[in-house]
Amino acid sequence: MTRNFRCLIGGILGIPLIILILLCPVFEILKFQYFFQQITREMKLANVIIEFCYLVCTISIPFSLVVSAICNCCRLKVFVETFKEELFPILLIWLIVAISYSVITKDEIKPIPSYCPSDFSYPHGISIATCRIRLMNLIFMWLFVLFGGLWIQAAYFGILPKDNDLKRLTGTYSYVDESPPPYWSN
Repeated sequence: MTRNFRCLIGGILGIPLIILILLCPVFEILKFQYFFQQITREMKLANVIIEFCYLVCTISIPFSLVVSAICNCCRLKVFVETFKEELFPILLIWLIVAISYSVITKDEIKPIPSYCPSDFSYPHGISIATCRIRLMNLIFMWLFVLFGGLWIQAAYFGILPKDNDLKRLTGTYSYVDESPPPYWSN
């Protein structure tokens, strides 16, 4: 496979992953804000423990990536390699939390349909915004699982950028063997 193809696949999978890594905590925090503002006796968070587990997952991933980027002086090569290595355990934990979260919170806003129709008569205290934030939260959670799984498969099959591709991308060149570059004279 060519370098351009690997970089294209890396971009197609990597950019949505980075965006989802940032959007998931934002929408979980928004969900907390809306649910706690509009909570009534009829509507409670299905399970506060799973909400906090998901919140911790969504906040810890971007935090660890930022710390990793800072520690590695924002070098793209090291960042991508670290992300390739750490994504599998992150995705496994995320998948367990996502399945638990989806099962536990499925009846969270009953009798409102989960797709949040605009022509539905919402009960007292629940707005369409609350319903849509909850829906977007679930969609982003599962999109992260999808793109993370595709990233892991692409890494397994070798269709993500290689070390040499990343070195060219960042402008630093080094040779694998110990011989000097061909333009150096002895």
